[in-house]
Amino acid sequence: MYEFTKNIKSSFRFKSLYDLQLVLSSEAKCIKFLEMLIWDGEPVSPFDKTSAVYKCSNGMYRCKNTGKYFTVKTDTIFENTKLPLMKWFMAIYILTSHKKGIASTQLARDIGITQNYSSSSIILHYIAIT
Repeated sequence: MYEFTKNIKSSFRFKSLYDLQLVLSSEAKCIKFLEMLIWDGEPVSPFDKTSAVYKCSNGMYRCKNTGKYFTVKTDTIFENTKLPLMKWFMAIYILTSHKKGIASTQLARDIGITQNYSSSSIILHYIAIT
């Protein structure tokens, strides 16, 4: 199957939504994938890019210079979200696969979230501004 490597930015492409679901089948795999995309596998503090970083428990990291804790989701559109990363990745895939865009209600149905206007509209908004 797919292996996460340091060359992920240039060589990794999902051919279908099915492939995405196979590869990113758990929250842990999604976090590992996000770490490869954002950090190329080496954690970088969002508070001080030059600082050493220590791995802590529960997927947390600590910036040596500032003493602050962070995760790979810190300072991204995924920070403070209640939705699993898999749903976010599915939404990004679906949105970027449609040439003419997608309605928020259709997106909500496709990724299996409640069909209230707010959740899916927020997802579309965050993806569009990124």
